[in-house]
Amino acid sequence: MNKLCFYLLGVIIAALPPSVPAQERAVRTVALPYLKVEITLVPVSNPPDFVLRERFSTNDPKNHNVFCISGLRDVRYNLRDSSGKTVSLATNAFDHADVRSGGGMWNPEGPLGPDPCKAIKDDQAYRSVVFSWLYPNLKPGRYSLQIVLAPRGNPDRATTAPFSITIH
Repeated sequence: MNKLCFYLLGVIIAALPPSVPAQERAVRTVALPYLKVEITLVPVSNPPDFVLRERFSTNDPKNHNVFCISGLRDVRYNLRDSSGKTVSLATNAFDHADVRSGGGMWNPEGPLGPDPCKAIKDDQAYRSVVFSWLYPNLKPGRYSLQIVLAPRGNPDRATTAPFSITIH
C-alpha cells in the first residue's frame, strides 16, 4: 500500500504545471541503437522542486524491456555542485521515487504474476522521479545534472548534455 501511495503522489506531482520562473523546463535525449530515453526537467512550485519525466522507447521490445529499466541499475544520475564536486544520490532514493508505467499499472497478484519484466514487452514506458527524493536537503546554489544510460548486462553507455539546476 505504501508503494501505491508514493506512485500516486509521483503521478500527481508529475502532472503539475511548471511555475517556477527562475528555472526553465528543459529536455535532454540520450540514445543507444536499441534504446532511447527522453528526459524532461519540469520545475514545480509547491513545494519548490523539480520532476524528471522520463520517456523510454525501444525498437526491439522483445530483447530490451523498457518497462523494467531501473533508475538504480540502468539509468544513473550524476549531480555536481558549482565547484565540480559530485553530490551523492540518497541511499534510499529509489525506495519510493522510482515510479514506472508500462502498458498500465502492475498488480503483483494479477495475470502478469510477481515479475512483470518477464511478461510486459512494451516499446514505450514512462517514469517520473521527484528530484528532491534523489537529492534531499541540497544547499542553495547552482548544480549540473547529467544522466547516463547504462543498461545492465551491456557495455553500452550514453550520457546526456547537462541540465543546469538552481536551488534557492
